[in-house]
Amino acid sequence: MIWSQEVFDLGNIGPGYLSDQNGNPIVQVPGDELFDSAEFTATLSPFTFASGGTQFTANSSSIDVVLLPSSGPTLTVDVDQTTIGVSGTGQVVTPEPSRGYGYLSAALLGLAWWLQRRRSLSLPPS
Repeated sequence: MIWSQEVFDLGNIGPGYLSDQNGNPIVQVPGDELFDSAEFTATLSPFTFASGGTQFTANSSSIDVVLLPSSGPTLTVDVDQTTIGVSGTGQVVTPEPSRGYGYLSAALLGLAWWLQRRRSLSLPPS
């Protein structure tokens, strides 16, 4: 039995399937090769991100997932798989009102007061 380890550097990847521009898998190996395990390691950067009004902060920026055979001594294509998950905390993010609206409201109230005062000063006494 020959044991070897091969490392594939995937570079920076985003969410979704790991395919090239033609839809082919990025990592390809001959179909007759047998694997007794696979390990995926990655670093989340940034490890706080937002989507759909929710902000998620991972407990760690490191990911390490080991894939082992579900039965027998080697991995089976389309049978052995695992989910890559990250633990952390999420919270609903409510946008804060812009300070500009507060200033605008104050300016409009001031303008209304000034116009009312000017109007009342220009009216003849009854």
